[in-house]
Amino acid sequence: MTYEIGETYPIAARRTPLGKPSPDAWYIMTTRPQAELKAMAWLKIIGAVETWRPTEQVWQPTPREKASGKQVERAIAPGYIWAKLNRALVWDVMKEQSNGKLSDIIRHGPQRDPYKIPHRVMMAMRQVPETLAAMQDDEAAQAEAQRQATMPQVGRMAMVTEGPLGGNTALVMEIRGGVASCAFGAAIVRVDVRNLVRSRP
Repeated sequence: MTYEIGETYPIAARRTPLGKPSPDAWYIMTTRPQAELKAMAWLKIIGAVETWRPTEQVWQPTPREKASGKQVERAIAPGYIWAKLNRALVWDVMKEQSNGKLSDIIRHGPQRDPYKIPHRVMMAMRQVPETLAAMQDDEAAQAEAQRQATMPQVGRMAMVTEGPLGGNTALVMEIRGGVASCAFGAAIVRVDVRNLVRSRP
């Protein structure tokens, strides 16, 4: 085919990752390791209605100081993100234009079509972080109650769990700065409270 100088001809429209308007639908996509936030931000830029990833709050100790630290957010399903779209998904274009931010998409059926998550399933998924947090709070409360039940107390007997006096019981006379002064007969011995367990009455 030849063209004359000055002749015009149509150019095929550039394909876009999102097509015509369609009913809201959630999809699950995969990303490179630790690239979830970048992928989610990019999806919002191109028109995603909403993005989401399940996370939990965990305690991160400060290096060399196990007693201190901070709460940090950690992904429950690393490498997976959820996107809500209200336009037709053109996956091959979306993946290509993401420049590596997106790796794949969850598919189903004989045609391997991108899986649209049913509303009831999505609602259940979004409750997972809250359920896990409640379970963790309950476990933490139980652990604290157990710790309190076994902590040595002044005026009560306690058993030494470690060291040369391990297995012996003593009367706790005083606790100061994490160290207990214990009476073994007529002798007073200082013992780390972490190595003491309250004896049962």
